[in-house]
Amino acid sequence: MRTARSTVDDGPTLTRADAQAWLRQFPFRGWFALGLQALSVLASNGLVLWLLQTGRLGGPGLIVLVASEALLLIVLSRLMALPVPLAHWQEPPKPWREIAAPLGFLLFWCAGAYGLTLLVIDGWAEFLAYLTRPAQWLDSGVLYALAVTTVFALVGGLRDLQRYRRIGPPYMSSMAVDVMARVLTLIFGGIPFAMPFFTVAIGGLKGIEWVVNHARAAPAGAGLAIAAMFGVGYLGFAVVAWLVAGGTGGWAIGFVLAKTIAELLMLAIPLAMREVAAGR
Repeated sequence: MRTARSTVDDGPTLTRADAQAWLRQFPFRGWFALGLQALSVLASNGLVLWLLQTGRLGGPGLIVLVASEALLLIVLSRLMALPVPLAHWQEPPKPWREIAAPLGFLLFWCAGAYGLTLLVIDGWAEFLAYLTRPAQWLDSGVLYALAVTTVFALVGGLRDLQRYRRIGPPYMSSMAVDVMARVLTLIFGGIPFAMPFFTVAIGGLKGIEWVVNHARAAPAGAGLAIAAMFGVGYLGFAVVAWLVAGGTGGWAIGFVLAKTIAELLMLAIPLAMREVAAGR
C-alpha cells in the first residue's frame, strides 16, 4: 500500500487523490467496526502478554515471531500481486538504491537493539535454538502462529485480487498494513522501556491540556498545571523503574505495549485518509 506519492522535488506527500483511491479499496466501515478492531488488538496482545508472563512463550520466541511474520508477509504480498500488471500497482517495487538506506538502518537497529535485549533477558541460548534446532519452532508454537498468519494473509490477498478485478486499478495489498505494523513493532520494541514512559507522559500531558482548556482561568491554574506536569514526568520514570526492576517480565510488558501501539496506529490509517480525502 502506498500512502505517499512524490509530487514535488522536496519529498513525498500524501495527495487527496491517493487518499480517495485508498478509501475506494479499503472504505471506512464506521466507528463501531473500528472499535471492534481496537478491542481485538487489545485482546490478542493481552493474550500474548499472558503467554509471556506464564512462560508458555519466551521473549526470544516473540521477537522471532514478529520478525518472521514481517518477512513472510512481504514475500506473500509480492506473490499475490504477480497476476497484476506492474503498471497497475499502487506502489511498484523500488530500486535497491532507494531501499538500501532504510533497510540498512532497520537491520542495524534490530541487530543492536535486540542483541542487547537478548543479553539483558538472558535469551541468547533460546534465540540460537531457532537457528540450530528446527524442533524449537514447533515446541514454542511459533510455527503454528506463522501458519495462522499465512492463512489470514492468503485470504486477505485473494480479497485484494477480487477487489482489484471488480473496481480496477490501482491494485493495493492489505498485507502492506500488516507489514508496517510488524516493522513498527520491531522498531518500537527495540526501546521497550521507553514506550511505557512516552505512553504515560503523553497521556498525562494530554489529560492536563484537556483539564486546562475546559477549566476557568485562575491564577492558581498555571501553577497547578506545572506541578501536574512534573508529577506526570515523575510517574513516567517510576513506571520505567518498576518495569526495569521486573526483569524479563517488565521487558515483556514494554514489548507488548510497543506491539499494541504499532497495531493501533495502523487502525488509525482510515481516519487519516478520511481527513486527507476531505481536504482537511
